[in-house]
Amino acid sequence: MKKYPFWFLVLFSTLFLIVGVPSLVIGAFDTANRELFIVTAILVVPQMIGLSVCTWTEWKERKKV
Repeated sequence: MKKYPFWFLVLFSTLFLIVGVPSLVIGAFDTANRELFIVTAILVVPQMIGLSVCTWTEWKERKKV
């Protein structure tokens, strides 16, 4: 697996949090576009979780060294 710079992971996980969380919150209260909310949740939530886990494990590895 290719090792990305730590700042790269932090940047993208922060970007997903800034973009993903508000879109999920807005989508949850928008009853007209329920299908769009479901698709957004399916696409965004796993990426947010994956990036958070990658960033956390990378941070722990770098802290050990």
